[in-house]
Amino acid sequence: MLSLNSCIGEYTRQLQSGELQRAHREILLFLGDLRKGLSAKRPGDAFSRIYPGVMDLSFFTFAPPELESLGLKIVVAYFHPQGAFEVWLSARNRSIAETYGATFRARVASRMAITHDEENLDALLEHRVTETPDFEAPELLKEILEESVDKFTMAVEESLREK
Repeated sequence: MLSLNSCIGEYTRQLQSGELQRAHREILLFLGDLRKGLSAKRPGDAFSRIYPGVMDLSFFTFAPPELESLGLKIVVAYFHPQGAFEVWLSARNRSIAETYGATFRARVASRMAITHDEENLDALLEHRVTETPDFEAPELLKEILEESVDKFTMAVEESLREK
């Protein structure tokens, strides 16, 4: 492992090329455009601002009224180190997560491919949308993500209505 000064020196060298800033800015602009498109399609849902992260994870959340009333929300996340998009079901706090986690994992898993990383304490369940996003085809990428987010949200909402 490099010393802190060596790490910061490498960070500075990388920043001097300008490529890191450009990539980070474009990812955040894309997330903003995706959020705008989803919020236009889902006018009754509560949307958060974009959390830019620290080059680890950038995301925004939204909550359809039915989920919001239970303290649940949908997270649309971009993982910078993996270069991947995921959509999650998340809870306002750990108590709510414990109440609903296992139930949703079982019910949603019967509708679509989901995972749950036990180390991800912020998610009740996750769905990996793409590990190879093509940012040079932003409209197609947005379409893929919107479709996956809609499918995931529908699966969660349908599982909520199950008895």
